[in-house]
Amino acid sequence: MAYTTPNTVGASDVLTSALWNTQIRDNMEFLYTGASCCLDQTSGTTQTFSNGTVEVVTYAAALWDSDPAGAMWDAGNPTRINIQSDGIYVVNFSAALVCTSAMTNPEASILENIGTGSAIYPRTDSVFGLTRNSGLNVNFNCTFIRRFTAGTYVESRVGSSGSGTININPFSYNQPATFSATKIANL
Repeated sequence: MAYTTPNTVGASDVLTSALWNTQIRDNMEFLYTGASCCLDQTSGTTQTFSNGTVEVVTYAAALWDSDPAGAMWDAGNPTRINIQSDGIYVVNFSAALVCTSAMTNPEASILENIGTGSAIYPRTDSVFGLTRNSGLNVNFNCTFIRRFTAGTYVESRVGSSGSGTININPFSYNQPATFSATKIANL
């Protein structure tokens, strides 16, 4: 169903069921999206990655998962948010990376898999030329708006060059790693 520009109503106009269904019900259904999923690392475990690589972040559970078309998060693929219905989405990944030794060129990114084996990186937050000493953190926030079709999935990734390991702590500096996708418009 498409959006219908509402009529201007006069004082003596009568609201019929046909007008109600077209002007109000159908337009409200068009505007309602209903799809939203947010994952975070509140399980109390720290995720550790090899420095010098870019790796996918794994999540223990969904804070919420509310797409009428089906679950967007699946424990069998705990790194993904699965797009169940066509639409325009806001996708966000926020994390604080903490290094055990010098971390250079840290980055956080969101991977989109378009279902054909190819992938693109619609949003990457990188700090090239930056070096952090052991124990210091770098906070990232990647956000983008994109049109998705059902069957697409998105993943969050982190990495850097250097030696040692990188940790994503559940409550690092009061910023748990979060990853979300919210449908903001139907197609």
